[in-house]
Amino acid sequence: MQLKKDGNNLPSVPIEDDDHFLDDLSHWISKKVSENVRPLFPEDFDILNWIPDKLHSRIHSVERAAAVFVRECLVLAVVALLFARVGKFCRWLSSHSNAQNNKKQPETYYEDSVYHAMEDPLRAGLLVWQLTRSLKIIGPLFKLNLTPLMVEKVRSFGYIISITWFLFKWKGLILKHLISENEEEKPRFVALDKILSLLMYYVAGTCMGEVFGYAFRSVLAIGGISGIAVGFASKEIVGNFLAGALLFITRPFVIGDYVKAKSFEGHVQDIGFLYSKIIGFDQSPARVPNSSIMNEIIVNYSRAKCRQLSAVFLLRNEDIVLVDKIANEITDLLSKHERVDLKNGRPPLCYLKSMSPEGLELELSCCIKHKGLFAFQKAKHDILIKAAQIVTSSGACFESNVPVLLLSGNGKSPSET
Repeated sequence: MQLKKDGNNLPSVPIEDDDHFLDDLSHWISKKVSENVRPLFPEDFDILNWIPDKLHSRIHSVERAAAVFVRECLVLAVVALLFARVGKFCRWLSSHSNAQNNKKQPETYYEDSVYHAMEDPLRAGLLVWQLTRSLKIIGPLFKLNLTPLMVEKVRSFGYIISITWFLFKWKGLILKHLISENEEEKPRFVALDKILSLLMYYVAGTCMGEVFGYAFRSVLAIGGISGIAVGFASKEIVGNFLAGALLFITRPFVIGDYVKAKSFEGHVQDIGFLYSKIIGFDQSPARVPNSSIMNEIIVNYSRAKCRQLSAVFLLRNEDIVLVDKIANEITDLLSKHERVDLKNGRPPLCYLKSMSPEGLELELSCCIKHKGLFAFQKAKHDILIKAAQIVTSSGACFESNVPVLLLSGNGKSPSET
């Protein structure tokens, strides 16, 4: 076949030629094709006429160019075939694994298996290999300043992304399976998923940095005044991050719980690695640093089987003769109330707590079944109203200065009351 396009002005650059077996096979194929096909076409016919001028001239100017061209076509065809068969290969691995284990799996088993998770990452790995190989071959033809080391770095970068992609997909399938098996532990699994995601991002980023020559170990080892300054500046961030990790692991509360501490109170809307978002009773959001949460005593009302209700009525001293009757009736009221929990906590009780010049302190105490904050408020309202009706119907009167004191379990008035 004759060359009609001029390539004399283009410098000679060797084409990558290191696949000996493929070279011999490609050379034999190109020779046989040339011998059998060439007589069928005119003498000036050029089968590579469709290739751009510069690449066309380069191929014709390099020895064994036809063999190299055929070789790359063979490699591309094999890679394309493998790319198209990745799905069937993964399904075969899945069925072969089940056959060895003598297990009959449901039809949806493959969709939730590790073999399905590796489909797309395998395709990505094949694509990265083929693109970098093609770049290695055609780079000299287009006079691209690409060294073999640069191509290998790009290939390694692509492999790291493919492997990280597979690990994330596999992690997602495992998380989905664990949550389906134990729905109650979902918050713990989600927290573990976040921690693993951060760890995987760190490992992938470190590997990419090492591939491109950035030694993260040397960066982390920087000392002196600058290291101390960075350490002090990041103290709060690191503290909040570690506290967030502990919150995810120990799980003193989860999203949706109603919690109370010295500096905050409300429903937990979100738990982050640095801050947690609390929605107060008036729907005002508050971002609380995780390190502050770990340093406080937290009461989680959502996990309680029941909530303690304590109240003190201050009666007049002259009503002392009516106290016994009032206490018995209120105790009977608490014992028969549908929202009072008789199984958990202390038994319902009403008794004379103390006597003083200010009046008689009559205290009632019971446990309310836990059905949420608003249900607790409603039950408390109903119990206190009926207790007050018992006091007044018995002929007693409240002390006008301080009629009722509401107490929580620790003796302080809770803000939600």
